[in-house]
Amino acid sequence: MFGYGVMHNRPTLTLIGVFIFFAARQENKALQRQTWLTKTKASDLMEPIEHSFEIGQTMSEAKRKDQICKR
Repeated sequence: MFGYGVMHNRPTLTLIGVFIFFAARQENKALQRQTWLTKTKASDLMEPIEHSFEIGQTMSEAKRKDQICKR
């Protein structure tokens, strides 16, 4: 429609062609996003946080141990 509208000097058909192009593009993106969201689990997106602190441990020791675990 876009090409036909430009060749035959019909601006309405040109606008309709551009609208269809962008609408189809948005619909495709929405469908891809929806498909990705239905296949992805929340546990796949999250990083497990593991803290293992001991009773009587000072804050500096806990901080040092936590930094080592993050590496």
